[in-house]
Amino acid sequence: MEWIILAISAISAIYILYHAYIGVVGNLKELEPIPYAAPGKRLALVIPARNEARVVGLLIDSLNKQRYPRELFDIYVIPNNCIDDTEQEARRAGAHILHCPEETHSKGEVLHHTFAQLLESERAYDGFVIFDADNIADSGFLQVVNNAMAAGYQVGQAYRDSKNPDDSWIAGCTSMFFWFMNRFFNHPRAALGLSASLNGTGVMVGADFLRRHGYNTTTLTEDLEFSAQCALAGEKIAWMEEAIFYDEQPLKLKDSFIQRRRWAAGSRQCAQKYLWSLFACAPKSKLCLDVAMHFLSVYTVILGLVPVVLTIATLVRRMATNFGQGIEEALYLIAVLFASSFFSGALITLIVCSLETKLRKQRMTEVMTLGWFMMTWLPINLIGFLWRPPTWTAIPHTNDIGIEDCERQNVPIRPLAKKETSL
Repeated sequence: MEWIILAISAISAIYILYHAYIGVVGNLKELEPIPYAAPGKRLALVIPARNEARVVGLLIDSLNKQRYPRELFDIYVIPNNCIDDTEQEARRAGAHILHCPEETHSKGEVLHHTFAQLLESERAYDGFVIFDADNIADSGFLQVVNNAMAAGYQVGQAYRDSKNPDDSWIAGCTSMFFWFMNRFFNHPRAALGLSASLNGTGVMVGADFLRRHGYNTTTLTEDLEFSAQCALAGEKIAWMEEAIFYDEQPLKLKDSFIQRRRWAAGSRQCAQKYLWSLFACAPKSKLCLDVAMHFLSVYTVILGLVPVVLTIATLVRRMATNFGQGIEEALYLIAVLFASSFFSGALITLIVCSLETKLRKQRMTEVMTLGWFMMTWLPINLIGFLWRPPTWTAIPHTNDIGIEDCERQNVPIRPLAKKETSL
């Protein structure tokens, strides 16, 4: 049993060392910003929305305040399966409305129909930007998208910040998750010439890429699936670090559980569908190798649970022969587990917040709770791996702060160039 635990630990260690190497080395390497380019790309801003009447107007307001020529972008809201006033609120805020020609059951299907319609538009769009309805965008967002497209990128991911990190410990820990992904996943990969990973919103897609490859996703995590399709097509995903948008995080553990269970199940679907194809292309494509290593987490997490199960089995057997010693060892392991989780969570919080210029007294909540939040991933990943994929469940979006509030409360990653601020 000990040899089994040792072998599994070695496999997990290789996976961890790969990502740790990229995270550390990539952060030590200076990341060159995408060069400024004069506004010229015509963009369609696409907002799939399901029962988002309370927040969709705030996103549209932030988009209307972009420091980018208004004649070069249009805003489209695609209401789907709504039973509230999402469409009316979107019209009132000044957006165009698109309807899918048939019933849809996922965000991927909505985007597929939307792109099919807009690619035929007389407006001749150069690219599209995908937002969730609960987002709000920094005023320099579209200029950075223009820069990325002018630099030759056809797909890009923006910097995902948080609207409400102080609303609850769950919102704070979820914000910390995205800040960590920004700093230790996307930032270092961009510095090392790899692709950023798409995370569902704040995504730029070029019209030329869609004409060649389409947008055809079938999993619960259409963003990860599209990342895999980009890698297999040889398309590097730009990290648009200066394009900042703010996302609303869940307030309750129940809502967070629903959200992360969907992510876990979707990751498993993507791994089953694309992992072998990615590894087959890996010898000739570092983009495919990197995405394959990311998808491998579905299995390494489950492998990581095996030593836990075997350790519990060993303790139960020990208790059967020597109850007192077995209890003593169990209490020792529990104490070690909670202590290591607490200190690792606190250390991650302090490092990430320092690097992302978000270290303030409110973050003490995450210092105390991030370790516990990380532990809740274990049952979520296990359920996502073993159970059938869940049906889509709405997570309520109720935060009504505007773009001015977010820009006052958050410090941008890097000041915009003088040419950009003059727009």
